[in-house]
Amino acid sequence: MVIETSRLWLREVSLLDLDFMAAMLGDPEVMRFWPKPLTRQETEEEIRNIQRKYAKDGCSFWLIVEKHSSQPVGQAGILMQTLNGNEEAELAYKIHRPFWRRGYAIEAARACLTCAFDVRGRNRVVARIRPENTPSMNLALKLGLRAEGRIVFAGFEHIILSIDQVSFPKPG
Repeated sequence: MVIETSRLWLREVSLLDLDFMAAMLGDPEVMRFWPKPLTRQETEEEIRNIQRKYAKDGCSFWLIVEKHSSQPVGQAGILMQTLNGNEEAELAYKIHRPFWRRGYAIEAARACLTCAFDVRGRNRVVARIRPENTPSMNLALKLGLRAEGRIVFAGFEHIILSIDQVSFPKPG
């Protein structure tokens, strides 16, 4: 386990999670604002890429698991990305469609930001969100991120939002 919240565990993804990950990453609605839904084979390679990032960066996407049921519900994490020539800690999250509208994304994303600032020692975290992705944009704004520019990434326009450690609202 990497992170624990009141309702969730966030832990490293493994190939044992392939069935859940393939269902989530293959869902066209879940992947609507990502480049494309993934096949099972592409999902397996994605899991291997995530595992390589754990070894290289110490972080990547973590699997979000609902505590009371031990059911995976999505993924969230801090990904090291090069954006506009700068290495950035990027917040990213996806919730599988059967678990939408339960507050899991904001709970997991807040925990990831806390980890980035308090455990990983980052001073700044960014999020890269496509302009038409209103739910994700609203979530980032609720967390205190603010728009600072635009970028084309993977052939799609994205708004770059950021938050620094000082601006991040601490719980309590």
